[in-house]
Amino acid sequence: MQRSSTPSWLLAAALLLVALLLVGLPAASAKPYQARTLMRFDEDKRGDNPYEGQPTQNAEYYADVGAHPFNASDLVRADRLGDGVVAPDGSAVVFSRRVWNYERNVSSTTLWMRALSSGSSSAAVPLTPFAWGASDNSPCWSKDSGVVFYLGGDDQQLYQVNVGSLAVNKITSFPLAIDTMLCSPHTTTIAFSMKIYPGLSIDETNERNEAWQAQSTRAYTFDKLYVRHWDTWFEGRRNHPFLASLSKSNGVYSLSTPVDLIKDVDADAPTLPYGGSEEWSFSSNDDEFSFTRRYDESPAVAWQTNLDIFTVQITNGQYSDPSPITAANRATDTQPQYQPDGLLIAYLTTKIPGYEADKYRVALYNRGDGSRVILTEEWDRSVGSVDWSPDGSRLIVTALESARNKIFSLDLKGVVTPLVVEHGNAAPSMLPDGSFTYSQSSMNYPSTIFLYNPKSNTSTQLTHFNADLLATSKMSQPQEFWFSGAKGDRIHGWFLYPVDYQQGDTNLPVAYLIHGGPQGSWSDDWSYRWNPQIYAANGMAVAMIDFHGSEGTSTEQRWLL
Repeated sequence: MQRSSTPSWLLAAALLLVALLLVGLPAASAKPYQARTLMRFDEDKRGDNPYEGQPTQNAEYYADVGAHPFNASDLVRADRLGDGVVAPDGSAVVFSRRVWNYERNVSSTTLWMRALSSGSSSAAVPLTPFAWGASDNSPCWSKDSGVVFYLGGDDQQLYQVNVGSLAVNKITSFPLAIDTMLCSPHTTTIAFSMKIYPGLSIDETNERNEAWQAQSTRAYTFDKLYVRHWDTWFEGRRNHPFLASLSKSNGVYSLSTPVDLIKDVDADAPTLPYGGSEEWSFSSNDDEFSFTRRYDESPAVAWQTNLDIFTVQITNGQYSDPSPITAANRATDTQPQYQPDGLLIAYLTTKIPGYEADKYRVALYNRGDGSRVILTEEWDRSVGSVDWSPDGSRLIVTALESARNKIFSLDLKGVVTPLVVEHGNAAPSMLPDGSFTYSQSSMNYPSTIFLYNPKSNTSTQLTHFNADLLATSKMSQPQEFWFSGAKGDRIHGWFLYPVDYQQGDTNLPVAYLIHGGPQGSWSDDWSYRWNPQIYAANGMAVAMIDFHGSEGTSTEQRWLL
């Protein structure tokens, strides 16, 4: 559908939507947090178990419901899959799966595994035991592909599960929860983060937390920015990265005393609010670790975008002081990734200090001579993630383009080749043969894990957890359109007819959705917040425009906002 200018009915629909939002909306009521007891399979047999008999998946529910327009219940019932992580030998991919009990308002997140070897079963199987209230996450593999490490338990500690026997062992019992975790390639070292008061140890931070909770009157004193970001107060604790050596006895791993890499520095690593293990990396032979941090020590952090990458040398369980490798750039440097068996670190960088929507470029840092080169200066797209091919000859990157998050191959001369170009794609995880798994979603289905084969340039779907939901929930098919906007620029949009739309019906209410950011995008992926299918299922047509300034367009267009 082509348009020469912005339709007037879209503007009218926008006013209608605002009016609807201003009336009839009930106020949200706060409920106190109640800790949940984790219930494993054997405990589910107890007669006094309040969750006894509740389904752990949606098959029974959708068998009874039958065909119906997609609704809010379907949205929250959908199984949510985490990103896949491939075993070093390429034999399997592990990922988290979250299920939710609609009737009892309780969820369970456990780890699942899908074999990738030739002739293997096509079904994913559970790796960690089911429990309502469980929150197993952040999986990473041992070098021999026999053990998966993960964070779990209501105290979020480090666990291991044996892939063959499914035996689970708890490795740590710290008084603080672990937030982020990454394993080294040879399983000699593990990195993790905790919320620490700068200058205090793990135990000292816990003692201070307990003393604070025991006070009948509590107040914060702020003497610098940030004070608050969105719904989070900056009350003194910081994400600090720790390193600890791993050792194994009789198949069970243990940790040495962890070392806080930035000690008394008043800064977050990973950075807030979005940072995670993608901001960390180990060298392929475990002798170096890199991480990203922001300069939170100064109030200027509120208007600056200066993130730097630091490296730490690892020698026989001893760690050097962090050394910055990107200090010359006053804008953002993040997501370091070591070249397999090579001297290069690939990372993402911006050029304009203080401009958070600047284009992310792929840069290469040479560990031998300290030189740096930018690979994608001429490519007019902002890169979202970067990873190496197993042989270190090229990079696998993601970037938003024309409302689709695509996966590309990038060689070391800066030549870009599209690989996966439809829908919303993320988190490629490499196999030794150069193929990779990735997560894909669209406006018509939640995140699903696929396997890409570079030889045939084809993808195979690996998971089918929401098949029952998708088979019975009627949805609208998104239609994209382009029109000529300001300065004659081509502007992209999506249009969805109401579910059960009758051809020729022109008397339609319209929901005109406006994305935030403001440098965001209405991309072809699944959303648990602004899902257009909810509007379409309630008899509305849906229009979504990527106006000037949206992501996935040219740098010139983004600069106009």
